[in-house]
Amino acid sequence: MKTNKYEEFKKLVSDEKSTWIDDLNYFEDNSEWLDISFEIALSVMSKLLENKKKKEGIYNQKMLASALGCSAQYVTKLLKGNENLTLATICNLQNALDLKLIEVTKYEAVESYSFSDTLFVPNQEKITQIQTFDSFDYEKLLEEVTSSADNTSYALAA
Repeated sequence: MKTNKYEEFKKLVSDEKSTWIDDLNYFEDNSEWLDISFEIALSVMSKLLENKKKKEGIYNQKMLASALGCSAQYVTKLLKGNENLTLATICNLQNALDLKLIEVTKYEAVESYSFSDTLFVPNQEKITQIQTFDSFDYEKLLEEVTSSADNTSYALAA
């Protein structure tokens, strides 16, 4: 009887080596984008559920797959929240569901830079005044900053 239970137990145990350590390392190494992917998946699923309740727009995975021009299996992968989504895929999801998934902060060009004495080094009598330059005159700006910085004084760019 003892042998019979042991044989049954051996049938349940896999001969394959466990990959949980590799999986853990993968999730640790990729946690930043995996978190974002998961949030996107939740947002998409919430929108599908909302559309289903309202009985409008795209409200299931099959319809979403059709709108994205991909397979239902790929949509299932997307909705698991561990797919490394491309910007094109995210934009397609946004357009298909009329949903804002990501937002990028717009860059605003700075018209000019102002440099002045911002650091006083104790026991130093010399403080160098740095001029204000137009942002497009980088070579002159770099020359002025490097010439004013030596072993006893410092120039800080803000």
